[in-house]
Amino acid sequence: MKNFLYNSISFLSGVANVIFGSGGGILAVESLKKEKLDQKKAQATALCAMIVMSAISAGYYFYNDYFDLKDAIIYVPFGVPGALIGGGLLKRIPDMILKKIFSLFIIWAGLRLIFQ
Repeated sequence: MKNFLYNSISFLSGVANVIFGSGGGILAVESLKKEKLDQKKAQATALCAMIVMSAISAGYYFYNDYFDLKDAIIYVPFGVPGALIGGGLLKRIPDMILKKIFSLFIIWAGLRLIFQ
């Protein structure tokens, strides 16, 4: 039964990733935390899984002409250094603070979508 639950969550993460643009990571993080992973390990593990799902999602979007690569590539020059700095900051942020920041981000994103 446990494998069915995690397989179902993994499946839903993939579906959400395509439909919502990486929204499946939230499902994956919460599922991994139920497996007793701490916040940082859950986020890192989910991110690694989401890389593969995001690549497939991007391929689907590209194939169906939903985006132009030149519009996406403009995020890379500053996104890579931002990711490196974020990785350095992650070591210094306590798990409880990270959970609160993650929760606030999800709430903010949800409210933004509701009120747009």
